[in-house]
Order: sequence, then C-alpha cells, then structure tokens
Amino acid sequence: PPPRDEDRAAVRTQVVDLNATGGFSADGRAVQSVRLGALDVDNALMLSDALDLNEITCVELLVAAVERGSPPDDCARAAAGIYLKERQSAVEALRRLLQAKSSPDIWAPAGGSFLAKEIEDYVDDLLRGTAAAAGGTTLVGRLLDILRKPAPGSPEISRTGGTGVGEGYTVQ
Repeated sequence: PPPRDEDRAAVRTQVVDLNATGGFSADGRAVQSVRLGALDVDNALMLSDALDLNEITCVELLVAAVERGSPPDDCARAAAGIYLKERQSAVEALRRLLQAKSSPDIWAPAGGSFLAKEIEDYVDDLLRGTAAAAGGTTLVGRLLDILRKPAPGSPEISRTGGTGVGEGYTVQ
C-alpha cells in the first residue's frame, strides 16, 4: 500500500496497532500493538520514503526482520531485504504463469488440459484486470505506471519550457 499521512502520524506516536492492516508475526500470531523507539520510528519512515511504502507496512517489515534474527538496532536493511525478496518472488511467480500460458503443453502434459485451462483463465484475468481489483487498471498498466515514475528518493526531472539544446529541464 502507498504511504498515508494518517499512518505516518500513527508511527510517530511510537505505538502502532498492526491489526489495522491485518498484520501478523512470522509465526502467524495476530499482533495487537507494537511500541516503537525513536530509531524504529526513523527506520520505518526512512523505509517508507525509500521504497514508497505505507508506514505501518514498514513497521511490519521491521518486526519481521527482528523476528528473523536481525539486531533491533540494525534491522532496516534486513526489512528492506524482506520486502525486495517478496517482490522478487512475486515477479518470478508471474513469469512462471506467463510462461505456462505461452506453452501449456510443457506445464500441463498428458491430460492436463484442466490445469492448462485454469492457468490460462487466471493469467487472462490477471492481465485484463477487473474493476474491483486495483482500481480497474490492468497489470500491464500498473507496471507501466511504476516504470514511468522516478525511483523513490531519486531527483525528479521536469521540463520547464526552454526550447534550446540543453535547456528546459530542472532537477528537483
């Protein structure tokens, strides 16, 4: 989820209720609330800014990093690693689904037409998008939006109206 002013304010109070976003610990237990220290607040806000993530999601990542053995005073890097590993796994799953759709005979051999049909239907739904999911945008449209946006934390370049060579762009 994207950053929200309300969640940023909640993190700054140093007590965050993770149940509001459906948070769970690594072993599946429901988490009531988490008390944050000043460093935890700084880490959560830094991750939110760097990865363009919701602040409470960043607290959940920090909690997961500590639960997996990262030192509490140095868990921001591990939390970012968890997030990036999850994204990498999602992209790999998408790649495999697209590959299965493009060559169903390899992925569902000998009488696996039911599985091939299920994969094809799922991938079609995923690529087409629905009005209920993601505001009606397609997966390809969302990926293009991500690619068009500057990377979080990078300077933005905007056109200012100059007409000469080397003129007209401002780095913000």
